[in-house]
Amino acid sequence: MSSQLASRLLEELNSPSPAVRREAAKTLGNIAERSAIPALIDHLADGDPDVEEAAVESLAKLRGREVAVRLIPMLAIEHVVMRNRAIQLLRIVGEDAPEMLIRLLSDGDRDQRIFCADILGSIKIAGAIKALTEALKDSDANVRAMAADSLGKIGSSAAVAPLLGQLHDDEWVQYSVVQALSHIGDTSVVRPLLEHMDKASEFVQISIVEALGDLEDPLIVEPLLAKISDAQGLLLTAICGALVKSSSSEILSALDPDLKEKLDTGLWDALNDMNENVQALALKGLAMLADTSSVYNIMELARNTESNNLIELIYDTLQAIGSEAPLVGASTSADPKLALVAVTALSRMPGPEPNAALIKALGHPSAQVRAQAAAGLGSRQDTQAGEILLGLLADDDINVVFESARALGKLQFEPAVPVLARLLGNDHKDLRRQAMRSMLQIGGNDLVDILTKGLEASNSNHRRMAARGIGTLALPDAGNLLRGLLFDEDPSVRRVTVWALLQSDGANALEQMIPLVNDPSTSVRRALITALAETANPNAHKILIKFLGDDDQELRLHAVRSLGLTEAEDAVIPLMEMLGSKDIATKSAAAKALGRIKDQRAIPSLLGLLSDESPDVRSTADIAIQVIEGRL
Repeated sequence: MSSQLASRLLEELNSPSPAVRREAAKTLGNIAERSAIPALIDHLADGDPDVEEAAVESLAKLRGREVAVRLIPMLAIEHVVMRNRAIQLLRIVGEDAPEMLIRLLSDGDRDQRIFCADILGSIKIAGAIKALTEALKDSDANVRAMAADSLGKIGSSAAVAPLLGQLHDDEWVQYSVVQALSHIGDTSVVRPLLEHMDKASEFVQISIVEALGDLEDPLIVEPLLAKISDAQGLLLTAICGALVKSSSSEILSALDPDLKEKLDTGLWDALNDMNENVQALALKGLAMLADTSSVYNIMELARNTESNNLIELIYDTLQAIGSEAPLVGASTSADPKLALVAVTALSRMPGPEPNAALIKALGHPSAQVRAQAAAGLGSRQDTQAGEILLGLLADDDINVVFESARALGKLQFEPAVPVLARLLGNDHKDLRRQAMRSMLQIGGNDLVDILTKGLEASNSNHRRMAARGIGTLALPDAGNLLRGLLFDEDPSVRRVTVWALLQSDGANALEQMIPLVNDPSTSVRRALITALAETANPNAHKILIKFLGDDDQELRLHAVRSLGLTEAEDAVIPLMEMLGSKDIATKSAAAKALGRIKDQRAIPSLLGLLSDESPDVRSTADIAIQVIEGRL
């Protein structure tokens, strides 16, 4: 890399502009300019966070012993930002000077020893476990706690015995030791941890129980059940969570009534915990117990949570418990949030009682509840709800109408077809489309007649949707039905009719498309080009060629690309003529299309473009020639 560039970038590091300094710092890393290391380290305290982050990124790229050696002394400085940046970097590059970190772990001051213990947990170096194990005997509790944390991050079973030896240490160190043992995941610690529980503070007991739960060892179940009777508060919550993780539905369901009641209490309390993971674990436990008495507590959680993940788990839990009565009662609640929870849960439960409750909920004052009830009935395939859902197509709420339309389609309720047809002219696009999907799902003898009448509706939305429906059905006489709409006053109707005719009538429709080449609407002409490109019939090429003279440049380019995609050999001469255009985009598109068609006749014209003033045109022409000649 030139010294001139490096010098300029080093000067820019001192620019008054943070943006200039940031780009200079970033570029010095990208070009691997090692002479910039001292300057980049200085800019770890630039004052602008973006510049500092760019310096960190570049030093991480440069790395090497020189970087690490310059950073390690910064662990002793008072400048907090610079020191923290040094720690951040040493977690990446510290392995380039391992012996200095290990030495500082034993010889440095208190803060340096803490920082080194932290860093050694993030890098993989020989001797780290031994050094951290020795640091468990440090005179300072914070150093010992950090050493334990780092041994947990490293995750080696070699650290288990030394860590267990520190269970007599200060409370905070004990906590770090337990967390480390949990991270290591060696089940040999189960008995020592259980034995230590009676000697530990409640704070440490809770951490031990959580660690035992993470190990998911069935050996913990009996000892924890023995402790559950006297447990209260957070300890009870922790024990219940560990039992859920490590036990089975069969074991928990077979508990004697007193123990089961205590477990229920702990799980109910956990539903009110602020931690979503604790709440999720409680839900899992209540599902394992199939605890019908917890349904109201679970519904209350559903009313108050904003977590979508938790909501889904709540519904799964209610379904697993399978207690219908409380949900049926709640489905008529004046509280719309409670009723919504109940109706959603009932939607997932089979049987006549949930079905009857959902039908009743279609009359709930809350539109959200009515919409959910309609959605639930649609997934249950119960035609008894058809007539009521049919009535909801006139509901004041658009979501209720949408879900009712969708449900009627799933139920294939044939009397709904003419009523759904009235929605084809609705102002809401999604509702129009859902009405059409449902009509097509239902089918029936009257569907074609209803769609045919829709082609003459006064509402353009209705005409457009009717044309789409006929195109989807691909009726044999679609050409006769749709021909008139090619001249509809609404461009959107003409646009859909183009698609529908080519879907249904194929080759027979092509002749009818020719007048649309001069359609006043750009969107209609664009739709015609797209539809023709998707048609396998060679006669479509003749119409596409007509678009090469369109007044709209974007449409001309669209036609050129489409002819290339269809590999239309009859388009070679017109495309060769377009190579003489003054427009760069047109020449490039035509060259690329000719390359796709692979016709030798195009080579002389393409050779002429190799001296074009535009590099893009020259490159595209060269590639096209190589493709035609089989060299690419």
